[in-house]
Amino acid sequence: ALNIIAGVPLLLAFFAGFTPPSFSRIIFCASIGFLYLLVANFVMIVAWFFINYRFALISVFLILLNINNIDKHFQFNATDVPEKVPGAIKVMSYNAQLFGLYTDSDMDKRRADNSKVMAYLREENPDIVCFQEYFWDKSESLNFHTTDSILTILGLDDNENYYYQYFPDTLRNAYYYGLAIFSRYRIVNTGVVPTDSSSNAII
Repeated sequence: ALNIIAGVPLLLAFFAGFTPPSFSRIIFCASIGFLYLLVANFVMIVAWFFINYRFALISVFLILLNINNIDKHFQFNATDVPEKVPGAIKVMSYNAQLFGLYTDSDMDKRRADNSKVMAYLREENPDIVCFQEYFWDKSESLNFHTTDSILTILGLDDNENYYYQYFPDTLRNAYYYGLAIFSRYRIVNTGVVPTDSSSNAII
């Protein structure tokens, strides 16, 4: 029974690579728990080895079936990353968590968290940076000058050809919540991908 509980989801995880997440939530969830299922089946192999080794073949087969999935999770033939690659573009994706807006009731601590994000951005110095949970204080009452600060850090002009912001949520026409992209390269096209959610978006 334990082998079935560990094995059937691992079999479903194999099919996750060939089916869209919308096809089956069960298959989708099995793929998320792949690493845990893999460990559980290794445990089954060890357990059956001492009881009845023939039953261990069930988990052995399932693990071999998922060999490509294992390769996607663990890099066995890693190569050294060069310090600098000529012509490379550094892309950064960052969940800003509203730049610490709600991490503390103390405004000074909020601004300290905001400063940490800006310091990290300055240190990484990306060519293109994509923000999730982006926050813009249009009223300037909170001293969260996110857009201006990022444009300054990246050395960009206040030109919409080099950044794009989209805010599905706003509050009192003063606080804006959403997504943003900043680029040292001219952005030639922008847009929003429609979703069923009123508060989430894709740009």
